[in-house]
Amino acid sequence: MNIWDTKRMRVISEDEKQIIESIKEPKLKTSFFKRTKKSDALPDNIFRLRELKSLGCIKYIATYLFHSNKKVREIASQTLHELFLSVEDKDLNWLDGNLRGGYYFRADFSSCRVWYELQAGIIDTLDFPKEQLSSVLSILACHSSGYVREAAIKRLVIIDVNAAIRMLFVRVNDWVKPIRLSTTKTLIKLIEQQEEQSVVCHLELLEQLRLRSRQDHKELISTIENRLSSPKGLIALMQAVEKSHFRVARSAFSIGARIADEKQDLLKLGLVNKDAVIRSLSLRVAVDYLNKESLIEYLIACSRDKLTLIKKKAIYKLLEIDSKLAREPLIEFLRSENDQVRYFARFYLNREESFDFAEFYRGELNETNISKLTGCILGLSETGDENDCILLERFQTHHNPKVKGAVVKARGMLVKGSHQWLIDRLINGSVEEVKASCDVLQKLNEYENEELEALHDDYFDGATGRAIRRLVLKRDYWRYIELLLRAIVKSADREFEVYASQISSWLSKYGWKQWYVKPKDGVLLRIIRLIDTIESTRGIDKKLLEIKALAKDLESRDL
Repeated sequence: MNIWDTKRMRVISEDEKQIIESIKEPKLKTSFFKRTKKSDALPDNIFRLRELKSLGCIKYIATYLFHSNKKVREIASQTLHELFLSVEDKDLNWLDGNLRGGYYFRADFSSCRVWYELQAGIIDTLDFPKEQLSSVLSILACHSSGYVREAAIKRLVIIDVNAAIRMLFVRVNDWVKPIRLSTTKTLIKLIEQQEEQSVVCHLELLEQLRLRSRQDHKELISTIENRLSSPKGLIALMQAVEKSHFRVARSAFSIGARIADEKQDLLKLGLVNKDAVIRSLSLRVAVDYLNKESLIEYLIACSRDKLTLIKKKAIYKLLEIDSKLAREPLIEFLRSENDQVRYFARFYLNREESFDFAEFYRGELNETNISKLTGCILGLSETGDENDCILLERFQTHHNPKVKGAVVKARGMLVKGSHQWLIDRLINGSVEEVKASCDVLQKLNEYENEELEALHDDYFDGATGRAIRRLVLKRDYWRYIELLLRAIVKSADREFEVYASQISSWLSKYGWKQWYVKPKDGVLLRIIRLIDTIESTRGIDKKLLEIKALAKDLESRDL
């Protein structure tokens, strides 16, 4: 799960907001007998509590844990437990702050009041099923009342040590000093009792704690690091680097690098780790730790890394030690598909020696590796001359699209007056050739919008249509959106979603009134008419309405 997924999980959706606001206590009945029975009545829509899935909903679900109706309490505890199971260590400090925040939606007031007025004495009376009780106490450990937080933590330590350790890492930075001191003492005691493998599981929370400073956490951090500096602890750290979730693995590597006297085994793991952050950390540790001979061997291995940034760091260090050591990695860089990497290699090779790059690339055209062959063709386009196009002719019918695209770029850059040939590839080429011709035309800036707009009428669809609009966009973003709307009108048989992302992208970049310069030649009126046509055939779309409103507003202004 990436960071954006996490944010989406935390944010309450519009549907969930409506559910929260729909759950209400039933209205008072008229008779005295019915009023006395009200306390046990089910709130309206209470069963919809189970539909809440975002972490931001936990604070609203928690308010029903102490409802007078047993069924309501059961629904709330089960729903909260299932939701709390998805709370990862990275979410705990956020959840702690969120639970103490205000209630922004029209939640049931009576339930919120009961939650806010909780007394610590109620903690020992809770009788939820054991698994649910652990989740409930974890939530109560984030209550706004310090007495409730303290009581919840104490009971959680008794029934579920692992859950208690998670919440103690949050509470050791509590804003109430006595709670900070007592929870720190408790956590240190529990850490000393845990197996090393169990301690490693909480390293992500330890790394978060380093960033918090309501009190000095050196004693706690030192206790954990001492616990892991034993032979068993170092083995546990190594296993975590190799097999754990990437956040725990990163923390394990960082701690291992700090506390291990012998780091060779850790560096070997770091060198081949699938996480680029760990590989980068490993390179940094190696530079400070290894002797010259071992470091050179390590740097040469890093220069073959998949990530360009790590390769560059390794080569920079090799250049510092001895420029001759960097020659082989730099020559390998010359074969890269990335133009910045090739430029980097040429710069440093040229600084150390007289190097004929064009001749090098000519000699590499028999390369069988597709990626390297593509890089060599692109390199020749940057260093060769017009005569080299003869050498590239045999690749125009190559089976690999990337190679064919590289040939288009090379011919476009090497042969003067290739405009018409590039336009032909833009219209009739494969997807890679279309993209390559678009890149060259854009780089050389040798095209006219009028010519492209005329072509767009016949080639508005697919890769060619997107490439033409991209070229137009570079010079006139209003003409771009007009062409895009024309494409939508002409492709009546296609789904609107094909173009929706392009419309969204345009709006996010250009949909700001204060940025506008009023276009000429009736573009705005044509845009408005095109949107009207689309609405009459496809129905109303919110984003098109935004564009229409912007166009109307700008058309009405005397600029």
